[in-house]
Amino acid sequence: MEVRTLTGLMKMVASTSPDQIAVSVRGKIELTYAHLRERVDEAAALLVFSGVEAGDIVALTFPNTVEFVILLLAVIRCRAIVAPLNPTYTAERFGFCLSNSGSKLLLTPQEGNQQAQFAASMLNIPHLTAKLHSAKSKITLSSINIEPSLDLMCKVVNEPSDVALFLHTSSNMSHPIPVLLTQHDLASSVQNIKRVYKLTNSDSTVIVLPMFNVYGLVAGLLSSLAAGVTVALPAAVRFSASRFWADMILYNATWYTAIPRIHQIILDHHLSKPQPAYPKLRFIMSCGALLAPSIRAQLEEAFGAPVLEAYAMMEATHLTASNPLPEDGEHKPSSVGRPVGQEMAISDEYGAIRAVGVSSEVCIGGPNVTEGHKNNPEANKQAFQSRRFHTGGVSYGGLDARFSASRSLADSAAWVSHMSEVASPSPSNDMPEGNNAPQTTEENNTETERGGEEGGHGLTMEFEKFSGPKNFSYEELMTAIADRKILGKGGFGAVYEGRIGKARTQVAVKVINYDSHQGMNEYKSEVITLSQLRHKNLVPLIGYCHEADKFVLVYEFMSEGSLEDHLFKGKSLLTWETRYKIAQGLASVLHYLQKQCRQCVIHRDIKSSNIMLDEEFEAKLGDFGLARLVDYATGSKTTELIGTRGYMAPEYITTSRASKETDVYSFGVVLLEIVSGRRVIDLERDPIDLIEWSLKHYRARKLVHAVDEKLGKDFDKKQAEALIIAGLLCAHPITTSRPSIEEAMAILNLKARVKPRELPLKSPQSPLSINWKVSPRWLKF
Repeated sequence: MEVRTLTGLMKMVASTSPDQIAVSVRGKIELTYAHLRERVDEAAALLVFSGVEAGDIVALTFPNTVEFVILLLAVIRCRAIVAPLNPTYTAERFGFCLSNSGSKLLLTPQEGNQQAQFAASMLNIPHLTAKLHSAKSKITLSSINIEPSLDLMCKVVNEPSDVALFLHTSSNMSHPIPVLLTQHDLASSVQNIKRVYKLTNSDSTVIVLPMFNVYGLVAGLLSSLAAGVTVALPAAVRFSASRFWADMILYNATWYTAIPRIHQIILDHHLSKPQPAYPKLRFIMSCGALLAPSIRAQLEEAFGAPVLEAYAMMEATHLTASNPLPEDGEHKPSSVGRPVGQEMAISDEYGAIRAVGVSSEVCIGGPNVTEGHKNNPEANKQAFQSRRFHTGGVSYGGLDARFSASRSLADSAAWVSHMSEVASPSPSNDMPEGNNAPQTTEENNTETERGGEEGGHGLTMEFEKFSGPKNFSYEELMTAIADRKILGKGGFGAVYEGRIGKARTQVAVKVINYDSHQGMNEYKSEVITLSQLRHKNLVPLIGYCHEADKFVLVYEFMSEGSLEDHLFKGKSLLTWETRYKIAQGLASVLHYLQKQCRQCVIHRDIKSSNIMLDEEFEAKLGDFGLARLVDYATGSKTTELIGTRGYMAPEYITTSRASKETDVYSFGVVLLEIVSGRRVIDLERDPIDLIEWSLKHYRARKLVHAVDEKLGKDFDKKQAEALIIAGLLCAHPITTSRPSIEEAMAILNLKARVKPRELPLKSPQSPLSINWKVSPRWLKF
């Protein structure tokens, strides 16, 4: 009889191989399949006691630990839905995922996760920590001190239709789309993987990929557990190249799965520090992107095992196609093999199947393919036609029913962001972060979805239309920043101080990290926008680089750092004259962007950290990765809501329409920061935000009290009042009550008088009062 649930498969393995090691953490814990089943049921009972009900969504944010394995299976066991999240997310991203999923509970390791906890607290989501002390002890949840009842779980029956997994995908959409996978989806997929790779209880593997993602979760963990395989978790709780082979040898591993970038790291480590001996591998699995033929050949030669390339998608609960084991067929270069357990076809935009050899879109259908994205009829209309899922990948079918798959350039940014999470789950001493990873070979440029040969050539041709920025080689830029002196770090990646050319010109080099919303679209926007703009108050873009998965931007060096550094991070105190000059310079460049360019430029992220200062303390507006060009007649653009909390206009938060007026609002907030030396939101300093605080002084007719106290009396009273009034007017909660940028400049230059009634006498809605549960997106902090 066919087993149609994941929990049913787990129960069957625990019955047939109770003493087989299921999960092992080197030198710490070993769980047999019988023990694993007990720990899962105990944890499920605790979750039910804590209030988790069938259909509730429970968020987990863990590295690759045994607690994650137990809790993931426990949430599914009590018929709830598990939402695994990357533990290195920012509070912004955690907030989006928790809000978008409607999570009822957040689970973290015993040491907690500050960013996740902060986001959960903003959404009033309860938080519990978990710890397993030994293989024979019960898992403990904070604040729950009862003895779990296994009798309770005996009454719980898991159905194939139960939704088990909630994931976010960016595979063919411009922003994350929820995907719900059922028990039946998971059971079908893991049995497909088990069958095509002939996994048995004689096999063992070491988890390489993060288990919050479908690649590590389904292919690495769940398919192994469903087959009785011994699964070893890294002692470092994440992939470590220096420890990988020691673990593989200890557990006599027979296979592993990874994405091309990690295969490259493993190969590089082997070439620099080869092991005396390697375990006898049956195969190596590669998915997530095309693997360069040279890398595949080197892997097979080094480790004596066939490298099987596969095509996997979240909507297919991972595996869609794979090259076969050697005994089952020939490996076809640059192919992802034959469909596994499902229908796979090439169709046109109307769903009609195309002829063999014709390039078109890959479509899939089968028991492991989700029926649709959650609460997104528009996405479903685009992606699900003729009872098939349209993947967005462009391919062609061969006469032997094998497929060659790639991804369209339009989907590249989301896919790069998605894959970087898999490649860089968290920092490690020997796993370089982001684009500091080993450079891929020239042949690896076949990875078009990561900015390689096809996409990179198209970008180069587009960029060459504009004069100014130079196309640098990646090698040249890595030489320029060889000292690795970091100027700044954030969700976008890192900015390094560098020196280029024979003259050793000092530059700032931004190496983009795709564990953020800064994908290829943002890189492209930055180059195209800044290539067309010329103003003394803009950060000059000197050059760019896109090779394989490397995206780098080169700027003129700003010796005095950012405005934020001086106002809030302890860099030298800015005099009043300097502050006033910075405000005027920012107004000037905003006027240029809104009134003097061929198209109106909407920046969307004006804030103190994006305002740089040169050696003369001249303000330079930077970071145009989110900028949008609109016709003057249009004046606004509906976009994905993205920006920084506190700097975003109320109407932008509620409608996602960015406009000149929303940039004016952000400008007003920065003016208030300049004059006061206070952050727009600083809960440790004041329970109210900066706009409310400034209005309080305005209503009391004590505007000078809003001037930065560190300046003492060393400021111009008229200029200070003008700055505060301009800031409050620009940050007016009502769009139509804000001044144009010309009017704001007139106020700053003391050429316009403002009547008191023109200022908002009633406090605007504070960013602190926004109901984040109903807010349409999540914002940066």
